[in-house]
Amino acid sequence: MERSVLPQYRLLDREKKAFLATLDPWPPVELCVRPAPSAWSAVDVLDHVAKTERAAFASMRENFNQPIRISLPDRLRGALIIQFMRTPLRVRVPDKVAAALLPDGRADFIAVRRAWNASQAELKEWLSRLEKDPRSLAGFQHPVSG
Repeated sequence: MERSVLPQYRLLDREKKAFLATLDPWPPVELCVRPAPSAWSAVDVLDHVAKTERAAFASMRENFNQPIRISLPDRLRGALIIQFMRTPLRVRVPDKVAAALLPDGRADFIAVRRAWNASQAELKEWLSRLEKDPRSLAGFQHPVSG
């Protein structure tokens, strides 16, 4: 059975807007404050989320040219990772993707927000153009879960 991925995109967009709405009232200087030397600022978190989403989208575009079969164990690992990411617990970003995903501490709120908006607009356009959505093929391969 085929189904559209646009409802999932709309959910992602709503979550992004809610996240940004929580940051809008913050004074610019507070967006960059790190509560502890090893902690991230709000801009660092935003930068990481935007970079991660861009990297996932790049992987999706690449993998749709060479689709990957999703096995049941892949689906289970993926579901577990998603549930884990919804908890307050944090883990180290895998080394092979750390350079591309971790904040560099120099991000600007306006620039990151602008880049994230552009990336999401590109993602929405790409998803809208997909004529067929083969549900048994993966568009993204997580570095840990597969």
